[in-house]
Amino acid sequence: MRIGICDVTQIPTTAGTKFTVQSRGYGVDTSNLVNNNSNVGGFTVTSFTTDDILMFALDLDNSKFYIGKNGTWMNSGDPTSGATGTGAASITSGYYYTPCSEHYDASANFTYNFGSGYFRTTAVSSAGTNASGNGIFEYDVPANFTALSTKGLNE
Repeated sequence: MRIGICDVTQIPTTAGTKFTVQSRGYGVDTSNLVNNNSNVGGFTVTSFTTDDILMFALDLDNSKFYIGKNGTWMNSGDPTSGATGTGAASITSGYYYTPCSEHYDASANFTYNFGSGYFRTTAVSSAGTNASGNGIFEYDVPANFTALSTKGLNE
């Protein structure tokens, strides 16, 4: 299973095609960050399993993508680091990215929370802080980040 982001013009349209084979597709699995069908060197992934909560922060101003698990950013990431991009994966700038996932097992599934405060029908157990007030997430939202929503686009 991989979960991450992909440029909207590179989303695969053929069944069985992975978004991480694209030049602007970035996905994390239990041991690697993959882009363009290769592991992204220098990015340390914390393995994850059932019921772990993955977190993503996308900084389009600085072309950085941060990944976390259960309240801790992977690769010693700091989404508030701005242009220095501490612990971030660098992404290609000038494109429109959307969340993407792929899995190789028909029984595998992901549950998303884009700020609704729920994973399917289960409410988050302890809402983190969110300075923008747009969305309810399990863990704190980094300063100057907001939920992926039309309301958040107007911030």
